Amino acid sequence: SLSGPWVNHSLRPSVFGWGVGGPVPGYTWPPDKTAEMGPGDLRTAGVVLSLTFMGSIKGSETVGALYAGETDPAVQTDGSPLCCHFHFSPKVMFTKVLKAQLWVYLRPVPRPATVYLQILRLKPLTGEGPAGGGGGGRRHIRIRSLKIDLHSRSGHWQSIDFKQVLHSWFRQPQSNWGIEINAFDPSGTDLAVTSLGPGAEGLHPFLELRVLENTKRSRRNLGLDCDEHSSESRCCRYPLTVDFEAFGWDWIIAPKRYKANYCSGQCEYMFMQKYPHTHLVQQANPRGSAGPCCTPTKMSPINMLYFNDKQQIIYGKIPGMVVDRCGCS
Repeated sequence: SLSGPWVNHSLRPSVFGWGVGGPVPGYTWPPDKTAEMGPGDLRTAGVVLSLTFMGSIKGSETVGALYAGETDPAVQTDGSPLCCHFHFSPKVMFTKVLKAQLWVYLRPVPRPATVYLQILRLKPLTGEGPAGGGGGGRRHIRIRSLKIDLHSRSGHWQSIDFKQVLHSWFRQPQSNWGIEINAFDPSGTDLAVTSLGPGAEGLHPFLELRVLENTKRSRRNLGLDCDEHSSESRCCRYPLTVDFEAFGWDWIIAPKRYKANYCSGQCEYMFMQKYPHTHLVQQANPRGSAGPCCTPTKMSPINMLYFNDKQQIIYGKIPGMVVDRCGCS
């Protein structure tokens, strides 16, 4: 678990919506369902998640989590299955999907066992669209099948590559009726957590998405940007990528890495000084002042998804993680 400056809030998703352990930083609760959404926003049950951790000149890379919602009655028989349907806004469907992982929590087993996990695409027999209601039976179309050996008594999160399924849904949105997830052990018990029961908070299926917005954005930067081959000696911002996987921090879901950047260089007389006070102190007391230092003058947060010690999904907003601009102060 994280402490100190790491601000975190536990999201408790269910097929009927979300409950939250507290207000998510930067958002209002209850959420404003009429709020304008930008490209790459991920919405489920009226909650907006826009987890942008790094932008580029040609596009913005966005990481987000989308929790499963309730399926349409047209694909249900006697009210089953309730899970799982993922709703995507049109703005999300016009982005480029870089990564899509479906995460499913499997209940603990008392002894080592082989579990057969299958993902079935739902389709109504009536052929009516989601808006038309419909009814009757449903057809199952198997899209993924996995054999998993479980040895843990504490439960297990299983991730499945879902990128091709998303591509299919984005090309033909009318085919997105949702999926059914099963994970049967040798005795026929379904170990997949697909409904929010007692003790299952934060264990609901979700999609981890990484998308690229192909929108050009103007970037206003008053500082200098350099690279490792630059001969610039003045205060400058240099690229630095932090790789959590290299640290062995496997409890972080997303982002696995991000561009943190750092400041380095000399601060010459009146060069990029952030405050007039810095220049005045040097003028009034040149011997007593060590001079300005090259430091970050603008920083931004990153948003993170990770597991806590109870294997629940935590959303955290961590301030001061990305250096946006460097200057002398």
